[in-house]
Amino acid sequence: MRIELYPNGIPGKSPEDDFMPYIDTFLLDAAKTPLGAVLVLPGGGYHHRAIHEGDPVARRFNDLGYQLRDAGKIGCVLKAY
Repeated sequence: MRIELYPNGIPGKSPEDDFMPYIDTFLLDAAKTPLGAVLVLPGGGYHHRAIHEGDPVARRFNDLGYQLRDAGKIGCVLKAY
């Protein structure tokens, strides 16, 4: 599931910049017991987004059993861009 951080647009954003920040969720299998929550924030040196540092890292934490558990619901690892 993808969560758009600014669904109505970013105030003051340059029209040339078409990127919209978001958070992707990585759900853990309901049969696994969660170990905790992880927020993955990929780098990029202020001029690009390091896509290769996002999904693979988030999926590895998810494979290890890390997620967010809230009010008895199945949670996730979050990766933000």
